[in-house]
Amino acid sequence: MKISLDTQVRDFAAEMPGAAELFRQAGISFCCGGKMPLAEAADAQGLNADTLLAQLMALQEAANRDAPSETAALIDHLLERYHETHRRELESLIPLAQRVETVHGDHEEAPLGLDRFV
Repeated sequence: MKISLDTQVRDFAAEMPGAAELFRQAGISFCCGGKMPLAEAADAQGLNADTLLAQLMALQEAANRDAPSETAALIDHLLERYHETHRRELESLIPLAQRVETVHGDHEEAPLGLDRFV
């Protein structure tokens, strides 16, 4: 994905693992208010946009790690990169899924019942 100060907050949240939690901690809306560029969202919260961009780039770098070719190392990589990453993120994503269902549940494209899969 394109990473810049002009990229909309909602795009980061939708496409980059860890971005939603980073925005939540920073007080940046990535749902209904997510149509604004990163620079504008950071400014609205009194945050340094370049620092926020660097944090997002670090998340992207972590997500792009190359998989090793040796079997044991590949298994460890998969467990850490995917399984553990998702376990860490689920703690913050489940309440977000519940909020989306509460706020947007009447919209035909809104996912329903996501928290039942936990």
